[in-house]
Amino acid sequence: MNIEELEKRIKELSSLFQIESFINQPVKSLSLGQRMKCEMVASLLHNPKVLFFDEPTIGLDPIAKDTLRKLIKKINKELKT
Repeated sequence: MNIEELEKRIKELSSLFQIESFINQPVKSLSLGQRMKCEMVASLLHNPKVLFFDEPTIGLDPIAKDTLRKLIKKINKELKT
């Protein structure tokens, strides 16, 4: 993945998880839900072949939970992850 693709992916995922307003803040200043969103974005950046989740929706609001579930289904269908 080149720099342009990576930047596009970051923009896409940060918009999807609505983390643009705090993406550059130190982790220690984020709430649990904000950290979880950032961790999801970081784990999905490089389009991994396999993902292992341990309570991925803990700390997320209902909208973010729904977004994550839909995204996982989409990635599974499109990329066979």
